[in-house]
Amino acid sequence: MTQLERNGSGLVRRSKKDDAMIAAFATLAFLAILWLLIVVGAAVLEDSGAKIAAALKGDRRPALRFAPARSRARSRLQPAMPARPRLRDAA
Repeated sequence: MTQLERNGSGLVRRSKKDDAMIAAFATLAFLAILWLLIVVGAAVLEDSGAKIAAALKGDRRPALRFAPARSRARSRLQPAMPARPRLRDAA
């Protein structure tokens, strides 16, 4: 059986076979996205699962302590050159 649908430019024939194929592809796309979300979720839990389990148990891990970084100003290797007219013209 075919079903007639009104389109903007005229009548379009659509069969139940087309509907079944659209449903099959939609189901396939849904399952592929669901599988991808499960894989990504498993990877995230693999990386941080131990931290989450420790937090749920109430275990406290000692915080990492970092030594303050020393900052020092670099001395210039060459003193600043005064601008000369011939150098300014070259630019």
